[in-house]
Amino acid sequence: MIKRFFVRRLSNFVVRLFALALFTFSPLFVGSASAEMAIENNKILLGQDYSVFPNDTGSPALCRKKCAGDRRCQAWTYVRPYRSEGVGECRLKRDVATGFKNGCCISGVKKKDYRALNDDLGPKKGRLHNQAVDRCDKWADRAIQLNEQNVKNRCGYRGRGWHANGKRHFRRCMRMSSKERKSERIGQKNAINSCIEELSYGKRSQCEHYANMAVLQNSSRAKSGCGPIETGRWGKDYKKHYSWCLRAEKGAPVKAQKIRSKQLQQCFAYEGQKSGPCHEYAEAAIAHFRKNIAKGCDLHGPRWHNNYRRHVGWCRKVSPRQRFKENKKRKVTLKTCRLFGKIGIQWR
Repeated sequence: MIKRFFVRRLSNFVVRLFALALFTFSPLFVGSASAEMAIENNKILLGQDYSVFPNDTGSPALCRKKCAGDRRCQAWTYVRPYRSEGVGECRLKRDVATGFKNGCCISGVKKKDYRALNDDLGPKKGRLHNQAVDRCDKWADRAIQLNEQNVKNRCGYRGRGWHANGKRHFRRCMRMSSKERKSERIGQKNAINSCIEELSYGKRSQCEHYANMAVLQNSSRAKSGCGPIETGRWGKDYKKHYSWCLRAEKGAPVKAQKIRSKQLQQCFAYEGQKSGPCHEYAEAAIAHFRKNIAKGCDLHGPRWHNNYRRHVGWCRKVSPRQRFKENKKRKVTLKTCRLFGKIGIQWR
C-alpha cells in the first residue's frame, strides 16, 4: 500500500516535471520570445500585416514584445502618434515587408536563423550538409539584396526569386542543384544590370537636355543684362549642369529649369515697366553716363553704362536710401569732371 502510494506520487511528479519542461522549452513560448531583433529607426515596413493594435505606451517596446512572443510574426512596425496627445500603433507582420525611410516609424525584423529549418529538410548528412546550409545561408542573403535593388530601382520584377522572405529563399536553395542556383543567380544579376542601364540611359538623355537648356538660359540672362540671379542655378559650364542633374533627386532638374524660366521672364518684363522709382533711377543713370561720354570724363565701372535692364535690376535689390546715395555720388563725380577735366577712374 505504501509502496503504491510512493509510486503514484513519483509518477505524478515525473509527469508534472515533463509538462513543465515541455511548456518551458516549447518554441511557441520561448523560442520566439527570446528571438533577436534587428531594429531600425525612421523606417516603415509596408504590407504583410496580420495584426494591428493601438500602442499608448509611447514606446516601440510593446510591439517588439508582442512580435517576439508570436512565432507567426517575422517583423513589426511601430507608428508614432501623429500628435503629442495621440496614440501610436503596432503592426505585426507575417513576413518581412518592403521597407522605406520615414520619420513616422520604427521597425524591427527577427534575425534570420536558417539553421533552425534543418529539421524540415530531412536527416542531417554530415559535413556536406553543413556546407550546403552555409552556402544557402549566403544565397538567401544575396537574394534579398537583389530584391531590394529591384524595389529601389522600380524594375518591377516578380516571381519566386523576387521577394524578401529569407526562409523561402533558403528552403528553395536547399532543394536546387548547383547548376540551377548558378543559372538563376546569373539571370537575376543580368536582370538588375539591364534595369539599371535602361534607367541610366533615360536619365542621361534627360540630363543632356537639361544641361543644354541651362546653358541657353544662362546665355539669354547674360544678353539681357540681368546679372547673376542665383549662382547655384546659373552658369555656362555644361559639364557642371550635367553632373548635377545626374546626382539630383527625381524632379529637381525640372524644378530648377522652371525657376530659371520664371526669373528670365521677370528679367525680360523690366523692359515694359517704364514707371516707378527704379525707372527714374535707370533713366537718370543713363543720362549721367551720356554726360560722361560727352564731356570725356572717362568714368567707367559697374555703375557707368547705358543698360537699362541692369540699372533696374540693381535698383530692385537695394533700398531707396542706397539709390539716392548712388545718384548723388554720380552727380558729384560729374561735377568734379566739369571743374577739373578728365578724371579717368574706375568707380566700383
